[in-house]
Amino acid sequence: SIPLRERAIVTIGVVWFYAALANLEPSVVRATVMATVVLLGTALRRRSLIYNSLALAAFILLLANSLDLFDVGFALSFAATLALVYLHPLWRELFAIDRLPRWMRLAADSFILSLAASVATLPLLAAVFNQVAPIALAANLLAVPISFALLALGLLLLGFSWFPWLASAYGASADFLTEILNGLVARFAKAPAFKVTDVWFE
Repeated sequence: SIPLRERAIVTIGVVWFYAALANLEPSVVRATVMATVVLLGTALRRRSLIYNSLALAAFILLLANSLDLFDVGFALSFAATLALVYLHPLWRELFAIDRLPRWMRLAADSFILSLAASVATLPLLAAVFNQVAPIALAANLLAVPISFALLALGLLLLGFSWFPWLASAYGASADFLTEILNGLVARFAKAPAFKVTDVWFE
């Protein structure tokens, strides 16, 4: 098997390669820096708290651009990540997720991850945009697995691009899933009954 240090280093390279493919969009760079800091700790065989790693990632990003401190995307990224790190394990233990059958455990994990991110970001969304969309929790349960599948298909498409028949199959599958994802997003976006507007904080 590949040693943990080498796996971490390879993963860092893959993550930055993906970030480059995504045109180094700000949200992608934030996620990539966070992942890199955590993986570097693993590569250097340093025991570190995830909270320290996230703080270091925030520090690096703010050094690069201090105005990110006032960017709502920056706040949402770190709020959601902290919620996943802190709330997810707590809720897994609280609801005894490990005692569930495997297929139920995967579904419950997806629900808890989506719920944790939603709980953490809801106050920010309400404060900045004066509206919240509870339907986002259900939307994430459908969108996240499809997004992971699209990422996997994209990497397979890239890796097997020199085999036309395989690339064509992966490309057609990715196109099909993209159409499904876009349709779901459009449908949820047009559901005013599931959106609470005029939310104000005094």
